[in-house]
Amino acid sequence: MAAWFGLVMRGGKLVGSRDEDSLGLAQRLVGEDGLLAFREWLEVTPRDEREVAVCASFEVCAWMIQADGELDHEERELFQDMLAHSDLRDELQEQMVHAVDDLPSLVDLEQRLVDPILRELTFGLCWEIAVSNGEIVPMERAFHTGLASRLQIEEARANEIRAEVETRPSLFDVSPLESA
Repeated sequence: MAAWFGLVMRGGKLVGSRDEDSLGLAQRLVGEDGLLAFREWLEVTPRDEREVAVCASFEVCAWMIQADGELDHEERELFQDMLAHSDLRDELQEQMVHAVDDLPSLVDLEQRLVDPILRELTFGLCWEIAVSNGEIVPMERAFHTGLASRLQIEEARANEIRAEVETRPSLFDVSPLESA
């Protein structure tokens, strides 16, 4: 899932097999209809607005990384991988690097992360971060539950997304050569 930020910034244009894999995982999370709706949003949304939404997604992920009070190597690795494939401008990538250690405000999150499919994908990615180290602690679950509420994701849907993330192979089960 780490590559789908780049898909967002490129307006859904695929570049290589990693993007195809990322799109396939996104389709598993949101379904074919969700993916079609997301592609429509990508086509009509200007790059600067997509950039705002992607940064909001990164900020939420930074909060998820810190939810358990520990910054695990696997979580930081996933976050850096997402940034490396994000196609964000360099200055925004630098801001996001610092977001992990200096958590940004999420006060206006709902106004920046408006697309419902991008909300679900961000929610799924946050769960990927939570499970990346093999242990989910109560604070991570509590943050994720609160995030579902803020992003207006119904409890049943939130549970479906979590289950989908948990039942597919982890990003860390693939060797670096295979994931490149």
